[in-house]
Amino acid sequence: MRETTNKTRTPKQDRSKARVESILAAAKSLIEEKGSAQVKIQEIAKKAKVSVSSMYQYFPDKNAIIHALFEQYLDKVRSLFSEYIVEINSVADLSRNLGQLLDSYYELYYNEPVFRDIVAIGEADKRMQDIDIEDSQQNAAIIFEASQHLVPQEKREDLKRYLFLMMHLTNGVVQLATYWSKKDIAEAKKMVEVSKNLVAEDVLQKFFK
Repeated sequence: MRETTNKTRTPKQDRSKARVESILAAAKSLIEEKGSAQVKIQEIAKKAKVSVSSMYQYFPDKNAIIHALFEQYLDKVRSLFSEYIVEINSVADLSRNLGQLLDSYYELYYNEPVFRDIVAIGEADKRMQDIDIEDSQQNAAIIFEASQHLVPQEKREDLKRYLFLMMHLTNGVVQLATYWSKKDIAEAKKMVEVSKNLVAEDVLQKFFK
C-alpha cells in the first residue's frame, strides 16, 4: 500500500469524510478552471463552504491537497488493472489485455485535465516522483502476479524488470500522446498504437519460453 504523500489528517467520521470530499471537489473544480498555480487555498475554502481554519485540520497547505488529488488519480489508474489484468492464461491474453489497458489509460488521462495539471506539477515534486515510481512498481507487480505461472522460474526476475520499465515508460507515452492530441489527435492515437509494440506478443514471448 502506498504511503500518504503528506501529513494529512485521515477523516474517521462521515461528516469529516464529506468535508474532505467537498474540499477536494472544490480544488479539482478550481484547478480545471484556472490551473493549479493560480488557485489559492482561500478560494478552495470558499468554494467548499468551509473556513480556512477548518480546512487546515485536514490539509496543512495546498501541496497536501494536490497530493491527495494525485492519490485519487493513481487509484483510478489502479482500478484499470482490476479490470484488465485478470484471467491471464497465455502470452496472447497478456498482450491483448495490456494493449486494452494502455488504450484505457490514455482515455483516462486525456479526459482528466485536472490530473494532467497535477502530473505536470509532479515533475518538480520529489515526493510525487517517488510515489509515481512506487506506483509503477506496484502496477508491474500486479501484472507479474497474474502471469508468472506461465513463466519459467529462471526468467521471472527478468520479466519483473521488463514490466516495471514498461509501466514507467507507459506513463511517459500517455503524457506525450495527450499533449500531442492538442495538435493532432489522430497522430496522438497512432503514438499509443505504436507504443503497444512494447507489449506485443512476439516481444513478451521470450520471457515465456
